[in-house]
Formats: sequence, C-alpha cells, structure tokens
Amino acid sequence: MSQHCTRDQGAPVLPPSVGASWAIFGAFGAYLILRRRELGPVAGPLTSQWVFVLVLNLFISVSVPNIALWDQIGGLVAGLAIGAFLLALQRSREVR
Repeated sequence: MSQHCTRDQGAPVLPPSVGASWAIFGAFGAYLILRRRELGPVAGPLTSQWVFVLVLNLFISVSVPNIALWDQIGGLVAGLAIGAFLLALQRSREVR
C-alpha cells in the first residue's frame, strides 16, 4: 500500500453519513430538467424558489457540522444528469 493511502497521515476519519438529502437534491434536479416546460408561466418563479431553497440548504450544510455537503452536491449533479439523459431519450422517441 502506498503512503498516500494510509490513515497515518493525521487526517481525521469521518463517520459514515446517513440521510436522504442527496435523494431530495437529485429529485429536484431531475424534476427541474424534465418538467420545467410543463410548468408554464410559473416555471420562472418556481425555479427561483427552488434555487433559493437549494442554496439555503447548501449554506446550512457548510455552517452546521456533520451534514454531508458533497452528498447533496452529488445528488443534485446526478439528478441533473439523469434528468438530461431521460429528456434526451424521451425526445428521441417522440421523433420516431
């Protein structure tokens, strides 16, 4: 094992994180990509509110210890990516 992989470097060993915030962030991201057009005239204000809630949650994650910030960011990125993939798949089926 190389020296870079050992725990003897003085880095703290963090406990595993438990929670569903990553899933909530992922659902927000996927819904935003998949259903934004269907929301009609409320899409802009609703998107602004969602972004505010997401930014607020990220701020709380940074401010309060033991909240998994990277889980939330990863869930959001994964939700956006999966939503974009599903939207492309849906559009390709509509063209046929």
